[in-house]
Amino acid sequence: MAKFKDANGREWPFAIDVQAIKDVALHTGVKIHKLLADDAAALQELLGDPVAFVDVLFVLVGGRPGKAEPANEDFARALGGDSLEDAANAFMEALADFSPGRQRKVIRALTAKGNEVADRVMNLAMAKIQTMDLMPTPSSSPTSSPESSASIPPA
Repeated sequence: MAKFKDANGREWPFAIDVQAIKDVALHTGVKIHKLLADDAAALQELLGDPVAFVDVLFVLVGGRPGKAEPANEDFARALGGDSLEDAANAFMEALADFSPGRQRKVIRALTAKGNEVADRVMNLAMAKIQTMDLMPTPSSSPTSSPESSASIPPA
């Protein structure tokens, strides 16, 4: 069973099974069983939309989005940053566990490759930031440009 912790330290276990797929489709419109079609475009879209993703998670942990209940709001407020990343990793784990053996291997490879790409992009961005020159050079300063002799009044 997959699980993640929210920003308040609460642990949320969940599993993906046929009933969970039905519940998620009914309450959010997301069809978990179709997330991997078309080069996982729907999966990328879901994971890139924190509002939709948290609604799916809420159903998976036993809630029902759309109701005016504080539990839904509290759940959503406790997800962001690291906890949202932890939830996405748990979701991929649950999706792999639900899937047949061959597809499970593909999901796990996709997850590993996605993490590798994310790490590489972060490392490149950090390297670029380290090489940035934050101090303007005298020639690029707007007040240090030499004036033409035509614009200097005679003494």
